[in-house]
Amino acid sequence: MMRQTNKNIRIGFGTWPLGGNAYGHLTEENAYKTIKAAYDEGVTLFDTADIYGDGVVEKLLGAAVGGLENVEFISKVGYVCEESSSQCFDEKHIRNRIESSLKNLNRSQLDYYLLHSPTVQNLKNYSVLKIFENLKKEGLAKKIGVSLRTIDTFKNITNWDSCDSIEIILNLLDQRAIDNGLVEYCSNNNISVFARLPLCSGFLSGKYLVGVNFPKNDVRSRWSQNQIDKWCAASTQYNFLINPNRDLAQAAIAFCFCSQVNTIPIPGMKTPLQVKSNMKAGKTECFITPLEFKKIRNTWMGLKNVPPF
Repeated sequence: MMRQTNKNIRIGFGTWPLGGNAYGHLTEENAYKTIKAAYDEGVTLFDTADIYGDGVVEKLLGAAVGGLENVEFISKVGYVCEESSSQCFDEKHIRNRIESSLKNLNRSQLDYYLLHSPTVQNLKNYSVLKIFENLKKEGLAKKIGVSLRTIDTFKNITNWDSCDSIEIILNLLDQRAIDNGLVEYCSNNNISVFARLPLCSGFLSGKYLVGVNFPKNDVRSRWSQNQIDKWCAASTQYNFLINPNRDLAQAAIAFCFCSQVNTIPIPGMKTPLQVKSNMKAGKTECFITPLEFKKIRNTWMGLKNVPPF
C-alpha cells in the first residue's frame, strides 16, 4: 500500500540522476525500480527534461507511472542534448520536443512545462514566451514557466503575467532566492516554486569531506576543487540540525518546505534507499522549527562566497 507523507507537505523527485550520465552510471532497470519505489513512498511529482538521458528518463517515467492519474510531471525544453550546452528556443524545436515528451511520458498534457535555463536574451524575447502561452491555450501544457539559469534572471520574468511556475536553486548553501525576494514575490503572485538541488548536488548529504574527488561521469567533477571544498566545509556549519529524528539531508529538504520558505523540494535520487530516506523529511518530527530557521538564516549570512558566481 502506498504510504503518504504529511498531507500538507509535498516532496518531488528530481530525475536527472536516473539517466546515468549525470551522477554516475545507473542501469535502466535500477532507474525504473527507483521510480516505482518513489511512487510507493508517496511521490506524485516527478521533475524531468527532454535531455535527461536524451529521452531515456522520460520513457522510464512514462512506463513506470505515466498512466497514473494522481501523478504530475514537470518537463523542460531548451537544450539540444545532454552532452552539450547548446540551446534552441525556436518554435519548431519546442513543438517537436513537447510532442516527444508527451509520447514518452504517456500523456496528452504536461502538468508543468518550463523553459530550461534560458538566457536573459531569451527571457526578454516575447516571441519565445508566446510559444509557451500558445502551448497552454492548446491544452498541451496545463501550467507554464521557467527553470531559471541564475537567481538574478528572476527580475526578467516579473512582467510575464502568464508564468505559473518557477524552478530555482534553493538550499541551505544557497539562500539567494530568499534574499532577493523571489520566494516572497512568487508567494504573493500565486506562482508555484520548485526548489531544485535542495541537497546541493549531494553536498548536504553529510557524506562528503574536504578533498573528495568525483569521477568524470559525474557532473560534480566539472567544479573546481576549491568550489567542492567550500561546499563540503560549509555543509558542516549546519550540523546543528542533526538530531535523533533526522539527518542532515532530511533537514535540508525540510528547510525548503518550511512555512517561512514554502517551496516544493525536488531532490535527485538514484536508489530506493535514497528515496525512502529523503521522504522521511516529510514527517512531522523532521520539520524545521522557527528557532532553527532563524539560526539557519544567521548561519547563511555568515558564510562567504559559497555559491558559485
